[in-house]
Amino acid sequence: MSCENFENSPTRTTHSFYPILRGRMIASELDRLISRDKADGKRPFFVNATAGTTVTGCYDPINDIADIAERQGLWLHIDVSYGHFTTYACSISL
Repeated sequence: MSCENFENSPTRTTHSFYPILRGRMIASELDRLISRDKADGKRPFFVNATAGTTVTGCYDPINDIADIAERQGLWLHIDVSYGHFTTYACSISL
């Protein structure tokens, strides 16, 4: 399937934002948005969580998000980064 076909697909569900508080996804809001989309006839198929963002080093509540994804029947993808860690590592004098 080309990107163009995907963009025009009636099953497309895209949120241009994540419900975030202090750099972490709000799991209860994620659950609410998924349920709302399903009620509106949309078919979300995955959740993208983050473990250690490059800017803040924040971790989404992975266990809560995994529970939601499993309950909602969605694939869970987790982006992992150590960007913030290198900020500290470079400031340590040996």
